[in-house]
Amino acid sequence: MKRWGIVACVVGLASCSNDVNFEPMNPFLGEWSCFENESQRFPDATVTGLPVKVRYLITSPEQGRLVVSREGDAGSCTLQFSAQSAAATLLPGQSCQGVDGMTHAYTNGTASVASDMLNMSFGYDISQGATAGSPARNGTGDVTDECTR
Repeated sequence: MKRWGIVACVVGLASCSNDVNFEPMNPFLGEWSCFENESQRFPDATVTGLPVKVRYLITSPEQGRLVVSREGDAGSCTLQFSAQSAAATLLPGQSCQGVDGMTHAYTNGTASVASDMLNMSFGYDISQGATAGSPARNGTGDVTDECTR
């Protein structure tokens, strides 16, 4: 019986070698419930909406990259970020179409996680085609999100 105890001990130590590489837990991953504040500026008006509740699902198809998917009354949108540790930066050249017919072409964006809270901010250019009774218009906008799990 002593011999099996010694073998089990040696096998147990061998399985804890330094050859095993564990990736640190990515603090962004998972589902987030957020309050979103948005402000839009047009040549003839500034529109500041009331905070709305949205849901984000964040995945990572590869190390250092995040896919942030938004779901809410204003429609869905998926954006990609480069990430390092608990900070992320929006990758350039992305846009989303809103349910209101506006296209948001993102100019900047950041995200960070601290104390199990996600904070995101975005800037974008707006373009909206003419609709019945309304001319086409362009503007800029900003969004901030404060999120918890």
